[in-house]
Amino acid sequence: MGKADLHVHTSHSDGMADVPELLDHVEAETDLDVIAVTDHDGLAGAMAAREGWARGRWRFEVIPGMEVTTIEGHLLALYVESPVPCLRPVAETLEAIHRQGGIAVVPHPFTWMTRGMGATHIRRVLASEGDGVHFDGIEVTNPTPAGRLGARKARRLNTREFGLAEVGGSDAHFLPAIGEGYT
Repeated sequence: MGKADLHVHTSHSDGMADVPELLDHVEAETDLDVIAVTDHDGLAGAMAAREGWARGRWRFEVIPGMEVTTIEGHLLALYVESPVPCLRPVAETLEAIHRQGGIAVVPHPFTWMTRGMGATHIRRVLASEGDGVHFDGIEVTNPTPAGRLGARKARRLNTREFGLAEVGGSDAHFLPAIGEGYT
């Protein structure tokens, strides 16, 4: 089994490292096998990371993604090739992610410090019968202050009620934080 940090930011949004620095750091300073570059509301950083990865000889893999701002809260869109529109209803966003064959993960749920999705919104999606309107996972490990706030509740509700795949990510905006949370 390997280790995947499914929630990493670059300077293409609000992260501090540019893509070459990110790739070099993951190679030299972590034991990660996979990273997902998930900048806010855009794919430029993810595509630059995948392109840089393809030109090198790296021991880890790069998943393109983005952290999409929906009306109800943030959503990680992994394995997407085209930008997913932001500031749309979560159901519409989930359909857009799944039309591309992507994976949708609820990041840092139940937190007031950032746009974490609440239980009401998650339950509404889980009750939906719409095509493509479903979550593929929920982030239960996120070492940021915002992520830690909702982690216990996320684990508890996921075990008792939601039944989603549990994932982890660092939500890293700084190089030293990469790999601090992982799947």
